[in-house]
Amino acid sequence: MNQRLQQFLAAENLSPARLSEIMGIQRSGLSHILAGRNNPSYEFLSNLLSKFPDLSAEWLILGKGKMYKNGITPKPVDVAAPLSQKQEPDLFDQSKEPAIVQTTQETTGLQRDTEKIVNQKKIVRITIYYADGTYEDR
Repeated sequence: MNQRLQQFLAAENLSPARLSEIMGIQRSGLSHILAGRNNPSYEFLSNLLSKFPDLSAEWLILGKGKMYKNGITPKPVDVAAPLSQKQEPDLFDQSKEPAIVQTTQETTGLQRDTEKIVNQKKIVRITIYYADGTYEDR
């Protein structure tokens, strides 16, 4: 099976590091599977097949048939941008305008309750983290 996984990586133009990022697993775990030291678990196979729905389970597990369902090779995954940039917005990016939030009566009450809690507490320390990895306590 490790050979089929390597074929799949080549067909998708993916590195093992990128696949582990997509699947949310440790690189070392994938490395052990690709080297044949470990067999893939059910969770691994299930996760892989859910992330790549065009991949044929029969081909992956048994080596029968074609790599992709219906024999069609899907469009390769964009490997240029990291996965985190594709899925998650930068919450601290101030160049974008803030989202408009519709306030309901329920959220207004919740906001008032939160303000009461905040007003009762004293701020002791604020830490600012910079993009270069440094930080500052205030």
